[in-house]
Amino acid sequence: MLPPLIAIVPFVAYIAQYSKAGQISGFWMHAVLSVLSHLFIVLHIREKLGVNLQQMMDFPKHGLPEIFQVGKVDKNGFKRKMESIIAKLGVPAQAFVALGDGHYRKPCTGMWKELEDANGDIAIDKAKSLYVGDAAGRHKTKTRPKKDHSCADRFFAANVGVRFQTPEEFFLDQTESEPWGPPSFNPIEFLSMRKPLLEPEDTPLPSSTAEVIVIVGFPGSGKSTLARKLESDYGYMVVNRDTLGTWQKCCDHARAHLRSGKSVVVDNTNPNKESRSRYTALAKEMKVPCRCFILTCDIHQASHNKPELSEGFDSLVHVNFVPSFDNEEHDKLYRQFLTET
Repeated sequence: MLPPLIAIVPFVAYIAQYSKAGQISGFWMHAVLSVLSHLFIVLHIREKLGVNLQQMMDFPKHGLPEIFQVGKVDKNGFKRKMESIIAKLGVPAQAFVALGDGHYRKPCTGMWKELEDANGDIAIDKAKSLYVGDAAGRHKTKTRPKKDHSCADRFFAANVGVRFQTPEEFFLDQTESEPWGPPSFNPIEFLSMRKPLLEPEDTPLPSSTAEVIVIVGFPGSGKSTLARKLESDYGYMVVNRDTLGTWQKCCDHARAHLRSGKSVVVDNTNPNKESRSRYTALAKEMKVPCRCFILTCDIHQASHNKPELSEGFDSLVHVNFVPSFDNEEHDKLYRQFLTET
């Protein structure tokens, strides 16, 4: 059986440096070897290697994207480096290589699942394991000349459910915590807010008469999800430029639906007054009310002009992102950190 402690250590400059021949020329302070020699080590490599998958014949291929440039990394040279590290450590080790973006790239947990599958049916004791990484989101300070490039290592440990330490904490017994973060988006905190879907909460849905609803929101904010909900639950007819191609066709289809007594929801970004005015004008032409539903998803991700009643809307409704999950796995995934900052 494995020792009780698994240390997951990214392959970065603080572990080993190489000569041009690919041999280890030195370790990051002598503390590294003395600590690692007592552990079972998993070397967790994040770099997107510029090697064609067919060239990496000794690595598992399933599920990895085949979108890599050939020749930027020599597979044999890379393997020699790994062998040199493992030989120097003198402990059991596994290497997991992320060849591109996707669920194998930290902070997503694809490589952890590969580790679990490749561990000989031996369960990993997360409570006794830890993850060591320098992508910890630490700030630039008087003692730290540069901020960390991301929070990917810290978030990966949180997603997996193991203790996290920086190299200084793990190898050098640093006890003082360094300032870091905050995350640009914290899914756990967000879900704990339990906001209502609509504000004001007494917003009538559906309208008592045919109407036009103009959705305002940046890509990925949930516009199409809301539009589909209005369509399936209340019979609204959806028009959007992705399907119809132009705003003129959107207006033509919306006009036809209104003439038949149907309500219309406009599923576009509608970022400025000009784009929204086409639909307020259409509503006036058809003598139906027009409401603006504003997606309130994290404003730092994109900018758009704030809609106002003076544009011709009968009301402004703020729509909070309230996720509805089809299954437990989707719920679990959303609660993880999926971006590096």
